[in-house]
Amino acid sequence: MKDISERYRIRFELGSGRLGKVYLAKDLDSGRNVALKLFSAEALEDPENFRSLDQSVCVLIRYYQKRHQIIARFPNVDHAG
Repeated sequence: MKDISERYRIRFELGSGRLGKVYLAKDLDSGRNVALKLFSAEALEDPENFRSLDQSVCVLIRYYQKRHQIIARFPNVDHAG
């Protein structure tokens, strides 16, 4: 298992796509399992990808508020390297 930013421990890959890969990881601060999306270097070169991410986060928040009546938690956005 690989540690990311001294906060997350990657358990395994959940999937990959145009922007990068998504992993199941453990948040070492809270002990919770989280989905962690890591962008590829190529994806970070295009500012349009950040607008796409913002839209995705807004959709997720609305979904969880309506379906589960909780707010999805996005504890931090970080980049390494």
